[in-house]
Amino acid sequence: MKQIFIFGGRFISVFALTILFQQITAYALPSDVQLFFPSIALATFLMLLLFDRKKELDLGISQPNSFYLHGKGFFFGIVLISLVFFIIWIFGAIQIRDIQLSSKHVSHLISLTILFFIVSFQEELLFRGYLYALAEKLFHRTGTTLLTTSFLFSIAHAFNPNALSNPIPLFNIFLAGIVLGLFRQHSKGIWIPIGFHWSWNLFQGGIYGFHVSGLSSHSIIQIEPNNNPWLSGGEFGAEGSILTTLLFLISIWIINRKRIRTK
Repeated sequence: MKQIFIFGGRFISVFALTILFQQITAYALPSDVQLFFPSIALATFLMLLLFDRKKELDLGISQPNSFYLHGKGFFFGIVLISLVFFIIWIFGAIQIRDIQLSSKHVSHLISLTILFFIVSFQEELLFRGYLYALAEKLFHRTGTTLLTTSFLFSIAHAFNPNALSNPIPLFNIFLAGIVLGLFRQHSKGIWIPIGFHWSWNLFQGGIYGFHVSGLSSHSIIQIEPNNNPWLSGGEFGAEGSILTTLLFLISIWIINRKRIRTK
């Protein structure tokens, strides 16, 4: 019980610090700069400074071949989101309206590339880095760590637009957390999760035209979802589709089997 209170208190604290930093930047910085400010990372490092002075938590940042692992995760993310896009399209849940590659779209894609790297690095630093390491230290059970961090990852997205429109979006975010957590377990670090998270968001929103967890952006491919959000993902994006649920479950099965075989 003590471990649960400690973990819950640390999560609430880092969440509150993140909100505090975001509120400060909302007053101090222009709106087009606020999204690039690393509020989550600052909150995470402050928690380490306050509660981990002995440096007992391994966040998984220092890894041999980190650049290679990051690229590996980036590749996996491209493959999976591309499969999601084509399967949703084949099922007729989305229609391709236009494909544009003007200088304006390329410029916006560069901005999204930077933004989504910052987002993926920060979220993985917190969930698969700090909270994962803390749960491992307190609970000593890999399954508990995986489920807890994935659940919190899902809950953290509950405030996004259309996240509560039906049960699928948050369930799929939970499954995405499982996928990312298995990558963390398998690789013993966060660089594969960061790469996967980065390319998933970038290609989902910047290339294939979906909303990214309910947030819209300009994209190369212009799509129009049909009237069945359970298949198309609707206004939440590909993460709101039951077809994505299926692919996440298959991915979890494949990654878990590979992890077991390599023990």
